[in-house]
Amino acid sequence: ALEIVDDVEGVCCCDPKWSDKRCVPYHDAEHEYEHANLAINSLVFNVFIAMELFNFINARKINDELNIFKGIFTSPVFSGVLFVILVSQVIIMESPLNSFFKVQGQTWEEWLLAIGIGFLGWPLALVTKLLTPSRGKIGSS
Repeated sequence: ALEIVDDVEGVCCCDPKWSDKRCVPYHDAEHEYEHANLAINSLVFNVFIAMELFNFINARKINDELNIFKGIFTSPVFSGVLFVILVSQVIIMESPLNSFFKVQGQTWEEWLLAIGIGFLGWPLALVTKLLTPSRGKIGSS
């Protein structure tokens, strides 16, 4: 919880857990909150799209097939859609369009975090395929 502290520099909005009592001037506290909220929402959006892209690749293979990359470039439609989504995501996050989508640009660390979290879907799907007994092939009678 934030508390209002009467400081020599004026009224501040401080978190009492901060040992050095770093304060944000009260009139800027709402702006700081909105900026932090925008940063978190932007990262969540970027992680979500990264997870979707990795799942898009992973979902190509059904029937317990383990090699998700086999024949990945044989479908020009698949490659085109993957490319469009990837380029669109970068444009949305890093161009002036980001204000329209209410997101902000990401640092390299945030991009790597989003890609890393998205990547986790691949080993998770592999473990699931290896541990789940086959229930029959989809599309077979």
